Amino acid sequence: MERAARRPVDKPDIVNAETPRLLSVPETVSERGHRSIGEVLALLKEEFADVTISKIRFLEAQGLIDPERTPSGYRRFYLHDVARLRWVLRQQRENFLPLKVIKERLQEMTDEDVATDLDATSTAAPRVVLPEPTLFAERTNAFTAGDNARITTGAAAARATSKPDRGRGTRPKPARKRADRSGVEKHAPMIAAELARSLDVSEAFVSELERFGLITGSAVGNDMFFDGDALQVTRIAASFASFGIDARHLRMYKMSVDREMSVFEQVLVPLMRDRDLQRAQQVEATLHELVQLGDELREVLLARASRSFH
Repeated sequence: MERAARRPVDKPDIVNAETPRLLSVPETVSERGHRSIGEVLALLKEEFADVTISKIRFLEAQGLIDPERTPSGYRRFYLHDVARLRWVLRQQRENFLPLKVIKERLQEMTDEDVATDLDATSTAAPRVVLPEPTLFAERTNAFTAGDNARITTGAAAARATSKPDRGRGTRPKPARKRADRSGVEKHAPMIAAELARSLDVSEAFVSELERFGLITGSAVGNDMFFDGDALQVTRIAASFASFGIDARHLRMYKMSVDREMSVFEQVLVPLMRDRDLQRAQQVEATLHELVQLGDELREVLLARASRSFH
């Protein structure tokens, strides 16, 4: 005999009315009140396409999240765990903060603080990144006519009226060279005004680079200090600005690096489980090789793409 279809039984909601909206959790929350790591991954994929299980495990290993464990070792993610994980991922994507800084901020926040901040960032207007064809068109339009006044606002801010204009073909030579890591570590930290003066750009230009996550500083008292990395990035960005390519355009490089490192993490995280010296050296050597391969591939792809302009 054919069985009658079972009518679903209404269950009392285990969360308040605001939670599904803040966390993008479906209204039909599972009876057990928690999610597995696979379910969390599926939940986050819509907003964070590059997130992986390895990435979630890595953030847990770094102390950013602390899901409950079953006696058999399985992770249980409750709503506050998912909220904190989502908050961490947004900080990486939107503010480009290092994990150490994210962890420090997260330790000062309650679950309610996290939910409130998530709600605020969800309603904020998204940042717009121009597509690459527009960049090439903008560069061509700005300089074939020989009119430097047509460059973007960000580039204009980089060159105050009292500072010399850097036209096409007069880019600083250091920007053409690969970054010298040995020189970065030796450079003394400097505040934004000193950084701007050392490269003959405006403080507004430095602020734009910081706003788009291209450079990050370390707070000491009331001042923000920038290291040699920031110096090199600012120098390169100033050269880009002479072509009408400003900080909001250069953000694509930062996003590309973040995606690249997300892929590398899938290789590196399994090697980090054993924390002995030999394994640490293996992780460092593997990362170095992956970075070199990425540089080589990027150089070949750029060379191939640039042939269309020859």
